[in-house]
Amino acid sequence: MVAATGASVGNDARVDRRIGRALGVSGLLCCQAVLLAWSASLHSPTIDEARWLPAGIRHWQTGTFDTAIVNPPTVRLLAAAPVVWALAGERRADAALHDGGDLVRRYGARSFWLFTLGRWACIPISLVGGFVCYSWARRLYGAASGFVALTLWCFSPNILAHGQLISNDCAAAAFGIAATYTFWRWLRQPTWGLTFAAGLVLGVAELAKMSLLILIFAFPIMWVVWRLTGEKRDCQVGWALSTAQLCCILLLALDVLNAGYLFEGTCRPLKEFRFMSKFLGGPDAQNQRGGYRFAGSLIGEVPVPLPENYVRGFDETKHQLEVGNRVQFSYLRGQWATRGWWYFYLYALAIKVPLGTWCLLAFSAAMRFSKVDSIVAWRDEMLLVVPPVLLLTVASSQLGFTDHFRYMLPMLPFAFVWISRIAAIAIVRPRTLGIAAAAALAWSVGSSLAIYPHSLSYFNELVGGPSRGHFHLLGSNIDYGQDLLFLKDWLDKHPQARPIKLAIWNMRTVDPAVAGIEYTVAPSGPPPNTPLTPDLSTKFGPQPGWFAVNVNVLHGDDWPGRASETTTGYYGYFLQFTPVARAGYSIYIYHINATDADRYWHDSTIAR
Repeated sequence: MVAATGASVGNDARVDRRIGRALGVSGLLCCQAVLLAWSASLHSPTIDEARWLPAGIRHWQTGTFDTAIVNPPTVRLLAAAPVVWALAGERRADAALHDGGDLVRRYGARSFWLFTLGRWACIPISLVGGFVCYSWARRLYGAASGFVALTLWCFSPNILAHGQLISNDCAAAAFGIAATYTFWRWLRQPTWGLTFAAGLVLGVAELAKMSLLILIFAFPIMWVVWRLTGEKRDCQVGWALSTAQLCCILLLALDVLNAGYLFEGTCRPLKEFRFMSKFLGGPDAQNQRGGYRFAGSLIGEVPVPLPENYVRGFDETKHQLEVGNRVQFSYLRGQWATRGWWYFYLYALAIKVPLGTWCLLAFSAAMRFSKVDSIVAWRDEMLLVVPPVLLLTVASSQLGFTDHFRYMLPMLPFAFVWISRIAAIAIVRPRTLGIAAAAALAWSVGSSLAIYPHSLSYFNELVGGPSRGHFHLLGSNIDYGQDLLFLKDWLDKHPQARPIKLAIWNMRTVDPAVAGIEYTVAPSGPPPNTPLTPDLSTKFGPQPGWFAVNVNVLHGDDWPGRASETTTGYYGYFLQFTPVARAGYSIYIYHINATDADRYWHDSTIAR
């Protein structure tokens, strides 16, 4: 009777722990969902969203995937589903939408609600990523580590930034970690059930973002290392059967990838593809506006077992990376260049990831290489290290241009799981380590929430936070076109600033007038080497008045080509003035009086 009672108490305790863990996980995921949903409703459409959502609508209504081909269509389809439903019964002309400008012009202010619907539809993707982080960390290091990994994911400023958008980058992070986790489960227990699961999830990951192609190459390498370094008792199946299962995983992933494109153009002969990149089209492809490199050769007869638009998308992506000096400019710490920097993503990681997270990484690394740390075998952690290192290496080698930290988003969940090992170590180590780790985790979360909902513009304290971030990185790292509605709110509270003069780079995509902003275009500064004449101040800025300038335009005058991509001239002269307010962290508001303007022209005349 006593034994039975003891067993019953033990079972009840285990049930209570499971319920407690389930409630904790659900609570954190619900908290993130609320943060993402609220933030999604506050921000104006970003530059890329203005392409993805109309493309998704087109996919649903035409069944073709020939738009926005640089990334697979899964996220676009998911985001567009509720929008297509909301527009059911309206004009079929929606299929002719080409970009966000068309969508905004057609539906006016209602288009902001349509973008919000699309964003909300993507929130479950982020929740999947958080759950996988928790599950993997718990299996490796214990429940405490699972909660650390989940907390880092749920409150990471970069996940909050892109998880609230129609974003292939957050999807790549979530499905990339999910595919690798499922593959790890198969390596440890190579059953046919896990074989099919690993193949399915890998296929879904490949439909998330083109950069996850690295997993197709990483998985076989890690499989070989796992087999060669394992003990006999770890090899539950022989080489032949394990090889067959690996092939099944890769083939099933390929099948899922083709199914995601409805097998559109699958098995088209290689000779029929016109490639734009040097990598696929040959050295003369760019000069000839594309080349049929494989036409007339035996290999050209080989059918390509991939969807036609997936192949074209890969070629287009590679082409953009190769010709960065023609169509893209790279910016780093106030310097524009026609090529990228190999250390760009390392630098971006250093200033875009919270310092508290870096401290946790340092603690975990120090413990990993200490003699007392033997929590799990190195083979298990190999799967946490190889994919992100490979991604960073490949991205850093593409020097046509380096611009977007968001390309590194798939690295983060792997880092969160590996970092979470510190919780398991802190349980058996002196109390000081646990206190330091808890403080670092609180610092990471607090630093992120301190600037919410402006998570997209997050920079850590190392560079002075988001208010100084534009002196280090531009583009989607701080200014993705997201703060237009915050400018509208500011103008509602300050009617004396209406009509305001604007210099905003995405006005062609989202007309500020649709958001209820009365504006005129701000005068640009004089081009370099322009002779100063008495009437110059009447043609160019600065002039007295109220101005709103986003940071991409603010720093865009160093290159004439870059300036022509933004508005009509050069706006760096605003750096000589102190802003009186800002909308988010990407739009700065200036009030220039006649005295300030005269002083600027006087100083400029002396300088020239």
